Formats: sequence, structure tokens, C-alpha cells
Amino acid sequence: MQLQLSATPKVLLADGPARELAPLDGALLAWLALEGATPRARLAQLLWPEKGAEAARNSLRQRLFKLRRQIGIDIVHGSLTLTLAPGVSHDLDDADGVLGELQAGFGDEFASWLERQRSRRSDRARRSMIELADMAEAARDWDDALAHARELLALEPLSEDAHRRVVRLHYLAGDRAAALLAFDRCERVLKDEVGTRPSAETLALLRTLEQTGDAALPAVPRIPASVLRPPRLIGRDA
Repeated sequence: MQLQLSATPKVLLADGPARELAPLDGALLAWLALEGATPRARLAQLLWPEKGAEAARNSLRQRLFKLRRQIGIDIVHGSLTLTLAPGVSHDLDDADGVLGELQAGFGDEFASWLERQRSRRSDRARRSMIELADMAEAARDWDDALAHARELLALEPLSEDAHRRVVRLHYLAGDRAAALLAFDRCERVLKDEVGTRPSAETLALLRTLEQTGDAALPAVPRIPASVLRPPRLIGRDA
């Protein structure tokens, strides 16, 4: 049996289709999947912080009963300490998200935990996309570099760095028109969503685009400094 907890929580049984889980059940199972064995009292207070200790434990007891009735078997194991039952797997180890778009309404502590989990995975996905885009750019595989750059921009639509990467890669791929359109999108997003103007680095890139003719660009022997990626310091302070 596998739990799908990276997006809308579901459980996949060997003998049937996936069954969608209630948000509260998803929250409970995601915690156990990532944090492991947890005292029953701790888990009850985490998910029902507005209730007293006894009422919270009773709510947890009822929740586990309903979950077992829905699925047909126990997927949570233990008495004083709860864990996922033996044989229950999940998809969170390498996932980029946790519980999809679920907005936690189970108290501040759980909400903070969920935000940290999502932020950690978002940072991991971001670093991976940057590395893949850099590798493709170094190999002059502009299509692949642009694909990863667009993924990065979708992840961070307000990031000027991500916008500038797309502009630069269009330039290097020889598509000046697409580079100018990408700059326009960047400028509009910064103005409408962030309330600021493009940075000096981005404006320098625009000047390079404006000074370049419509001829194909990828074979230019000398790449303007405004198009070069800034050096990446590894293992050193900036």
C-alpha cells in the first residue's frame, strides 16, 4: 500500500483505485511519514491545539477509527506511540511538494512545520533546476537550458534572476525577439507584482539586446559581459 502525500492526499491499495483522503487524514499521515514515531498525545495536540488534552486524544481516536473504516485496514500502528503501519510506503522522500495546495487549518505549529517542509523542497527543486540549466548552457544546448529555465521561472515567477536567465538564454539561442519579449514580461511582473523596476544588471542586458541586430547570435565569438552568468563561488564566502 502506498500513500500519495505530495499532492492531494490519496491512498493506493493493491486491489483497487486510489482513494482520496480527507485533508486532516493527509496531515496526520504526512507528519508520521516525515517525522516517524510520535507520541499519541503529541500528535493529538498538534492537530487539535484548540482542544484540551483529553478532547484532543478523543478526536484522534475517532479520526483513526474513521480512517480504518474508510480504507479497510490499519495504516497507522501503535498505542502510546504512533507510526505508519508496516508495509505502508509514501512518496514524500524525493517529492517537491507536501500535501499539494492544502492550506493547513490545524494550528500554528503544524502550519509552521508544513511551511518548512514545503520551503525545503522548493529550495531543493530550485537548486536542481539551476544546476541542470547551467550544465545545458555550458554545453550550448539552448533548448534544454531554456526548458529548465522556464521550469525555474514557473517555480519562482517573481524572481528577477529567473526572468533574466530566460532573457539571456533566448539571446544566446539567437532569438532576439523572444529575448525582448521575455524582458517585457520581466518588467511587467516586477512593476505589477513587486512594485519595482528592473535592476541595473537586467537593464544592462536590455541594452545589449537593443544594440544587437536581428542576425542570428549564438555563434558570436565574443559574448557581451552583460550576458555572461556571474561567477558562482563554491565553498567560499561571497
